[in-house]
Amino acid sequence: MERSETGEEKEENREEDEEDEEDEEETHRQSGGGEQWREKAVELERMVRGLQEKVKGLEQAVEKERKERLAERRGRIRAEQELRNLRVQSSGANLARCCAMCANFAAPAEQQQQEERNLRMQSSAEQSSAEQRSAEQSSAELIPRARSHGRSGASAAGAPQEPAEASAISGVPEREAGGQSEGEGPSDGLDVTEIQNEHEFAQEQLGHHRQQQQQQQQHDTSERLTTYPMTPIGVLRSCFSARNGTPRQPLLVPAARAYLELPRGGVAPAALQGLEGYSHCWLLYVFHANTDIQRLWSDPLHSNFRAKVRVPRLQGGKLGALATRTPHRPVPIGLSIAKVERVEGRRVYLSGADVVDGTPVLDIKPYLPYSDAVPSATVPRWVEPSGDDDGMHMASVTFHPAVSTQLQHAWSAQSHRSIYSHPNELQQLCQQVLSRDIRSVSQRQQSTSLTSVTPTYSAHGDGAAKGEWIISKGGCGKDSLEQKAVSGSVLYHVMLDGIDFSYAVTGGNHVTVLEAHLASR
Repeated sequence: MERSETGEEKEENREEDEEDEEDEEETHRQSGGGEQWREKAVELERMVRGLQEKVKGLEQAVEKERKERLAERRGRIRAEQELRNLRVQSSGANLARCCAMCANFAAPAEQQQQEERNLRMQSSAEQSSAEQRSAEQSSAELIPRARSHGRSGASAAGAPQEPAEASAISGVPEREAGGQSEGEGPSDGLDVTEIQNEHEFAQEQLGHHRQQQQQQQQHDTSERLTTYPMTPIGVLRSCFSARNGTPRQPLLVPAARAYLELPRGGVAPAALQGLEGYSHCWLLYVFHANTDIQRLWSDPLHSNFRAKVRVPRLQGGKLGALATRTPHRPVPIGLSIAKVERVEGRRVYLSGADVVDGTPVLDIKPYLPYSDAVPSATVPRWVEPSGDDDGMHMASVTFHPAVSTQLQHAWSAQSHRSIYSHPNELQQLCQQVLSRDIRSVSQRQQSTSLTSVTPTYSAHGDGAAKGEWIISKGGCGKDSLEQKAVSGSVLYHVMLDGIDFSYAVTGGNHVTVLEAHLASR
């Protein structure tokens, strides 16, 4: 039994040893697996740190690119603002000049009006002072008279002299002061009541006169001329580069183009909303290119204004300036009608306007046929158009073959500035402008008496016919002093959309356009 138990113990011990070995192996395996997991965890942490560094680098790159783009955008915005400011300054140059002229016009007038008001006030004060002194003098004369009459009445009644004087001077009757003498009556001397009445009458007359004076002063103030300085709303850009060639009336040249632009910082473009619904509009503007405009500013009361002007339709005959459509007016304001082509943002595109380029526009109003057109209106006979018999009508307008090529080159050189999209449109404009005689009365009269003074020149380039320089007798201005001639005819110039057209007028009012060159700016 002991042996068997010993054998069993041995087996149990062996099993325990095996279990211990297995536990040790299991523990060893577990400890080895933990080290592997730790190694993997360290590797994962290393990967995470690498990814974080990459993300941080990408974020820095994105932030740098964002800052660069922001700086570039700010620079572009700053450049656009500077360009916009330059454009505003350029477009507002004429407005500033017109405002300065308006201010120069208003200052002398206001100064003169202030001097007139001061003179009126001084005269009124002197007159009122004189009237006051006159009233006081008359009152002073009445009081001694009352005193003398009071003394005579008192002595006739045997009353003491001093109480009578006191009674008369104080204006209280003697009966109120303590009785009346027996022989005293109303006919004895001048009554104090009468003195008071005369004094009140004098004061009433003085007040009435002052009231009349105030009414006259108010009337003079209401009739006094007042200046109204105005700032244009914009500048009109037109195909008519100079006064010469600009039609004398609107809508005579349908091919004429122009646009009114509202400058930034001025009237908002929303003010033009709805204008495209009208076919035509009125333009109110300043004749800024008049040669006598400075003289007008220096004479705000128009005392030296030339009341009569020469009328082209009357071949130089004179009429009152206010009875004509002359631009030389006491107040150089023009009124024209034009066709509304379209409205785009700050611009209103027009056609048919008879306005020179760079004109300051004061206002624009829609044309209303039901009220602006007067079917029963009448005009003098010299104003009525008479077709071919009209003295301003030209028989024909033809172009030399070389003009088309010259016009193409001139238009291409300034196409970015031109109002027209094709040179043929410019040729049509020139034909419509020259279909009416745009020469002045003196030019038409002087064209019949010319003197040749210099050698010939080529009018149309190499191989063309020869002409000669001509200067008119007693001519004045650039047009008459620099006139050329072809076959004995004077060569005139007209500037349209920056292009100088040279033309000649032959017998029977036939116009021939000979040259077209880009004008020097």
